[in-house]
Amino acid sequence: MKKAVLSLAVSLALTPLYSVANDDMQAQLEKLQQQLLEQQKAIDYLKSQLEAKNTQQVAVQQKAPVVTEQAAPVATVASKKESKLTFKSYGTLLYKNDEVFANVQDTSPERRATTDLERVVTEFEYEIDDKWKVEFELEYEHGGTGTTLEYDGFEEFGEFESEVEAGGEVIVEKLQLEYEYNPNFTVKFGHIYVPVGLGTDLNKPDQYFTTTRHWGEATMIPQVWHETGVNLISRWSDFTLQTLVTTGLNSEYFRSTNWVAGGAQQRFEENTADDLALTLRLDYGNVKAGKGFGVSYYTANTSDNRRNQGKLDVDGNVSILGLHGAWTLDDSCVPWSVLIWRVRRLSCYHCC
Repeated sequence: MKKAVLSLAVSLALTPLYSVANDDMQAQLEKLQQQLLEQQKAIDYLKSQLEAKNTQQVAVQQKAPVVTEQAAPVATVASKKESKLTFKSYGTLLYKNDEVFANVQDTSPERRATTDLERVVTEFEYEIDDKWKVEFELEYEHGGTGTTLEYDGFEEFGEFESEVEAGGEVIVEKLQLEYEYNPNFTVKFGHIYVPVGLGTDLNKPDQYFTTTRHWGEATMIPQVWHETGVNLISRWSDFTLQTLVTTGLNSEYFRSTNWVAGGAQQRFEENTADDLALTLRLDYGNVKAGKGFGVSYYTANTSDNRRNQGKLDVDGNVSILGLHGAWTLDDSCVPWSVLIWRVRRLSCYHCC
């Protein structure tokens, strides 16, 4: 009986303690639940943000091809507007010390030293777009401006008149417009080079061995030969074919000393174009780079280009066949050229 009463007393004494403990635990549980709820809300918010970001990325990826297709023409137009201008220039100053003969009967030449500002060349290249390009080359020879030669047909027998303005010449050697249809076909028209021999291709001071251009060609055909016309260029594999229709030569200035070299109409203000010339050239490799060779053929009548028509009424056809090449051996370019031509009915023939 005493034990039962004692247990009941102890239980009654501890009941308030258990009650207090339960209240504390309940409060802590409610606090933890509140924290878990807040964390769950934060997790849900982060999930929603991540889903929104993924959705935005997918939308951007889906729209990207459309944006690219719209931006491409704009970029193309901008690239076409971006033009490129290139400028190059070089010059040669020549010093000579050689024997000078007073005339053809002189047998005791005198040694003289001379200097010459041989030429100053400026070259411009303007790329209009990916297809069109303009090239311009101006040459100042012997440091001055030149002479103009005119034919006065009102004289009884005709007369050539020269007006000397200063020593030297200023020549536009090239003014051409180039259109590249594709890498295998190009058209050049304007004042262009005639690709006969090597004098046109290897004309810069570091491209020939001697101090002046090789006389083997310079005394036979015009050097850096340029005429007005059109040039069709076709390429396949390592071959290049050029087909030109240009103004022809004038036989009034053919001489036994330089054959047809003086026939280029550079001395006149206007070139007669009654007789046109056809030029064909086939190259293998690249002659200008010292790794190529080829053949050229030039044909044209020259009588109708004469200023004085009263002195010659026969056909003066000129045909030139050229074999040329240049090959680099141990960093040295070895050029070679063979010219064979015929001037029909003008009593001129030469083979080199």
